[in-house]
Amino acid sequence: MESKPIKIMEVKEYLIGRELTQLECKEPLKILRPGDKGDLKLRCSNVWAGNISNIPRRLCVSLDVNWGYNGTGPFDLALNVLFHYSGGDEAFTYHYARLFVKEFIGFLPKDTPLVVYSEAIVRWVNDKKALPATYSGARPAVVDICPGHLAWDNEGEKILSPGQVD
Repeated sequence: MESKPIKIMEVKEYLIGRELTQLECKEPLKILRPGDKGDLKLRCSNVWAGNISNIPRRLCVSLDVNWGYNGTGPFDLALNVLFHYSGGDEAFTYHYARLFVKEFIGFLPKDTPLVVYSEAIVRWVNDKKALPATYSGARPAVVDICPGHLAWDNEGEKILSPGQVD
């Protein structure tokens, strides 16, 4: 099955990714190491009834990640994507996560397995980092380190299973 390109609207339509093929949906999802700038992959889990991504999930506000609307699942995804692609910049992540949902994550096709090209995310992050820094390092009280989802250990040596993330 051929995959379809994914487009979102901003001022003009631009290509940001593509749908995953059926074969890609069946393959294991390789979690990106901290610092890796690979493409973001989003799909349903083959093991449990929920959505997963290949971004290490270190921050959480909901049970699982989601996209295609404005809510806690997309906010959870935005936190982890921005944390990953900003190089672990917490202040930047917390300041821009809601805007990232509003401008990017919320426009992705809901319930569609897809690849979002890293260039599109990096471009969004760099555009925001080019703005004057008006944010502080204050964290929202509802965000916790996520104990129940796959993530790399702090050294990036091995993937921790649910319950091992500290």
